[in-house]
Amino acid sequence: MFIEYDDYRLLELFESEPIYLPDEESGILMYIKEDDFGFKLILTISIYERTCDLSLNYCKFSKPVFEGNFQNIGRILATEDELKLVYDKDNTIAASLSFKTNFLISMNEK
Repeated sequence: MFIEYDDYRLLELFESEPIYLPDEESGILMYIKEDDFGFKLILTISIYERTCDLSLNYCKFSKPVFEGNFQNIGRILATEDELKLVYDKDNTIAASLSFKTNFLISMNEK
């Protein structure tokens, strides 16, 4: 099992290529998006372990504003300004991120 996602959609959403950790064969990749206000959103995907880590950082803080680890992710859905992490078993949304003007992270309790 692995996480299903559209790499082209993620490329459009993050406006950059992923960083492979340590290489492409590992199945671990990181996407980074920075805004004009000093915020940096980092999405790390472990395709084969079916986990996603989210981190929202602010340039003036030494620690992240938000950190989340999501397990048992089956799909990542991306549109032009939104990303959703979908659980594997019941297709519920674990978290959604809006990329409009500012970053907005919404989580669903399970």
